[in-house]
Amino acid sequence: MERKLSYLIVDDDRSIVKLLSEVLTLQPYTFQVFSAFSAEEALSTLEKETVDILIVDILLPGMSGIDLVREAFRKHSDLSAIMVSGYADIEKVRQALKLGVYDYIIKPINIEEFLHTIGRLVEHIHLLDEKKLYVQTLESKVKEATDNLAHLFYEILSSTIYILEARDVNTLRHSQDVTWYGELLGKELGLSDTELEKLRIGGILHDIGKVGIKDEILFKPSKLTPEEYTIVKQHPLIGKKILYPIGQFDKDILDIVYSHHEYWDGNGYPEGKRGEAIPKLARIIAIADAYSAMVAERVYKKAKTPAEALSELKRCAGTQFDPDLVPLFCSMIEKNLFSSKGDL
Repeated sequence: MERKLSYLIVDDDRSIVKLLSEVLTLQPYTFQVFSAFSAEEALSTLEKETVDILIVDILLPGMSGIDLVREAFRKHSDLSAIMVSGYADIEKVRQALKLGVYDYIIKPINIEEFLHTIGRLVEHIHLLDEKKLYVQTLESKVKEATDNLAHLFYEILSSTIYILEARDVNTLRHSQDVTWYGELLGKELGLSDTELEKLRIGGILHDIGKVGIKDEILFKPSKLTPEEYTIVKQHPLIGKKILYPIGQFDKDILDIVYSHHEYWDGNGYPEGKRGEAIPKLARIIAIADAYSAMVAERVYKKAKTPAEALSELKRCAGTQFDPDLVPLFCSMIEKNLFSSKGDL
């Protein structure tokens, strides 16, 4: 349904204002008609009322009609305008048209011509309304499709992680556990729902880069050589390269994937970031990742008890891990907040 429009007529000739107001009030496309007898009064009305079409005389006392239109357009981007002018003001009309005025009417005003001009402008505004609605609808559909695509990418990558971990019974569900620990620590820190969602996604995908590491290195049952360890250390960079082109993952999620092996003292990888230069969500996942790895059996090591893992976290607070986050994490474990993962 086409909306009805509101008008503001600005002229110091009260008889013209009265005539045009009466004519417009009778039109089916009119919602409301306001009037003003100076530019200053018109600007005041525009601040208080919703106006769609400004009908303004070029010659006004004080501020000119052109200056009024210029100021009105600056403050109200959706406003349309028609100028009323005498024959001697044609050059000023040209100036007004350059400002974006839709059309002009020459005095003395012919009512039939006036209504024809107004009718064309009303039709133009309704077409713009339809275009705006179409664009909004299209943007909504694009966003919905983009969100669906992002969700699909996430599901595919999550499945990839599961397949990667399922090849070794000792690493099965590692990413889910890291996500669970990380989210609980995030809640303890009072993170927002948005940040917690980023933690969940980043936790699941933190090791996605390991799909680019050869199995014989990734699942080697003995200690890695320096050369092999150098290859493994590439997985944060590989992970970022996998996710970045997709374009649907927030920078904070990419930071988790890329920076969860950075050390507080700067001796981590891949960039050797130090302290708070390491993104906070990555620092959270780093602790969750280390704890999950320590309490799990691996082909190259035995599992630590939760108490042993906590002791190791405390020992590495301030060197490998954020010294403020470690005590909070350990306190949660010690209070059996993670009791569903086993007794301490």
